[in-house]
Amino acid sequence: MSRIDRYVFWQLLGFFGFFAIILIAVHWVNRAVGLLETLLGDGQSLGVFLQMSLLTIPGVVELIVPLAAFGAAAFTANKLTGDSELVILQATGFSYWRIMRPVMYFGIVVAIFTAVVTNFLIPEAAIRVRELNAEISKNNIAKYLKEGQFQTPSEGIVLYLREITEDGELLDIFIADSRDPSYQQIYTAQRAYVLTDDGSPKLLLLDGVMQRSVLADQSLSTSQFSDFTVPLDSLLEEQKRAALGPRELSTYALITASDQTAESVGRRVGYLQFTGHSRITWAVSSAFTAMIGFSALLVGGFSRQGLWKQISLAVALLIVMYLVHIVTLSNGPRIKGGWALAYLTPLVGAIATSLVVWHAGRPRLARKATAPMVAAT
Repeated sequence: MSRIDRYVFWQLLGFFGFFAIILIAVHWVNRAVGLLETLLGDGQSLGVFLQMSLLTIPGVVELIVPLAAFGAAAFTANKLTGDSELVILQATGFSYWRIMRPVMYFGIVVAIFTAVVTNFLIPEAAIRVRELNAEISKNNIAKYLKEGQFQTPSEGIVLYLREITEDGELLDIFIADSRDPSYQQIYTAQRAYVLTDDGSPKLLLLDGVMQRSVLADQSLSTSQFSDFTVPLDSLLEEQKRAALGPRELSTYALITASDQTAESVGRRVGYLQFTGHSRITWAVSSAFTAMIGFSALLVGGFSRQGLWKQISLAVALLIVMYLVHIVTLSNGPRIKGGWALAYLTPLVGAIATSLVVWHAGRPRLARKATAPMVAAT
């Protein structure tokens, strides 16, 4: 990398870091506010909120990186033009493709960074979020253990306890279970303790009676017990374990998804394959957003009105790329072999960049060709 390439490259990288930090912070704060209300309102600790909010950052980065790369490239090109540095480079014989070389280096860095986020950090964060949600559901048990109140932790369950001692002992507990319409069970116990066995919370009832009434024959049976264990998970509101999401699967598992994988995830094979290929193409597309943002500002010459036309062109090309991405995102998973459409977005970016750079070089070539004709006249 030459000195000029390094100069432009580090400017691109510096502005990219600035725009990325600002955009990620704004987007993360918006998500964190809603998460704060949900978690703290549900009685969770500040530590849980911080973990959950930090785990949302990879998903935010995935969305922000292309925009930050585009903004950094456009801002750098505008600065180089305003300082007449691009004019100097062109006067020294640099072609537009040669001027684009440090931008290509920058695009490669952006693509690698985005690939790491989409293919490694996001799946790991999704797995950790699932684990935290499981822990949160266990911690929610405490809010149903209140003295002197009838609680309905789930449909068909009524829970009551008279007192909770300082040692954590539950006194005079009552549990009515009518979830099955064919019978009803009632547990009463003088004492009870909340225990954890193999990571699962359980309620140990001591010195109690279990009553079971069958509605079909209107029979009632009772049995006394000195100790009886009831899984608390079965009494609380059933947290249906969500199917394993595509974001938690590796890129290789998505690309090579089989019918069995699709069934376990609850998605079509085509959807999983498209998602896997999209992780790759999104990284490449991020690189082309930077090259579009820079190359569009090379079009045309100096104007006292500024570069608003070039900036408008850059924004329009970026919008076209995103529209193509949205169309392929909505149609690709539903078409057999639709994963190939995931590569349409970076292809559009490559074509747009090439056409813009080619067009930017045309006026210069045209002037050279017409110069002898002007001299002859």
